[in-house]
Amino acid sequence: MKNKTILILICLATANALCFFRALGDNFTYQALPFITSSTSDFIVQANSEGANGYKFFGGYLFGTECELYVKVSSPAATFSYQALPFISSSTSDFIAQANAEGANGYKFFGGYLFGTECELYVKDSSQAVTYTYQALPFIASSTSDFIAQANAEGVNGYMFYGGYLFGTQCELYVKTSSPAATYNYQALPFITRKAFAAGMRSLSCWLVPHSNFLFQTTTLPVLPICF
Repeated sequence: MKNKTILILICLATANALCFFRALGDNFTYQALPFITSSTSDFIVQANSEGANGYKFFGGYLFGTECELYVKVSSPAATFSYQALPFISSSTSDFIAQANAEGANGYKFFGGYLFGTECELYVKDSSQAVTYTYQALPFIASSTSDFIAQANAEGVNGYMFYGGYLFGTQCELYVKTSSPAATYNYQALPFITRKAFAAGMRSLSCWLVPHSNFLFQTTTLPVLPICF
């Protein structure tokens, strides 16, 4: 069983800067398509058309005008298909039932979105013959150490933290991938202030280059977008 190191980077867009990261050796191509507000079905048509050409939905963005952003990775070659299911606001258990049914068919939860109507968006990657299983645990508001204890307990069983969500009630969402088998360990480090951000990014890049296949950089921009 492989033990994965997961780097969760929270970036504040400061001094008009964006944070970019990449896996060394990969190249990325982007496309910006019209922003969809008409209907969920219109978005699915757009996303599946892009996905058939290897472009994965990256999110809705505002760069002067609103757009739907898509990204294509040089390797591995993959296509993507999307499904939009009813938005869940009734209960966490209802969402877990929905997500596990989709996960059993290889569709991974991508998030809740509004394309005219609210929906839960799922994506299937043709390059990965995997299934997904989800668990929703109590939302942690008490302390960081309580969350780390919860996350590491889930991580030992192969569940990766996927984020805090609200499906009727708040929860911490975890996901387990059928392959490759992996466990996850979490650490909580001190929050980096904006003054220390640039120095921290340089230190992070210096550590990552010899220890992993990721590279980080910041780019100055004339606007102040939210990066992650």
